[in-house]
Amino acid sequence: MIAEIINSIELSFWNLIITLLTKSSLLRTIVRSTYLASQDKGMMRKIAIVLLVFCVGFASGLLIYSVTLLVM
Repeated sequence: MIAEIINSIELSFWNLIITLLTKSSLLRTIVRSTYLASQDKGMMRKIAIVLLVFCVGFASGLLIYSVTLLVM
C-alpha cells in the first residue's frame, strides 16, 4: 500500500520535471550549468569556500543581533 503511494508520487514528480525541462529553456540552462560546475573540482572548491564564508557571515550576524538584544 505505502509502496504504491510512493511509486505514484515518484512518477508524478518525474512527469512534472520532464515536462518542465521540455518546455523551459531557462531551467535546462540552469541544470546544464549546475551539472558542468559540479564536474569541475576547482569550481566545487570555490563554491564550498563561498558557502563557508556565507554561513560564517550569517552566524556572525545572528550572534551580533543576539548580543545587542541581551545588552539593551
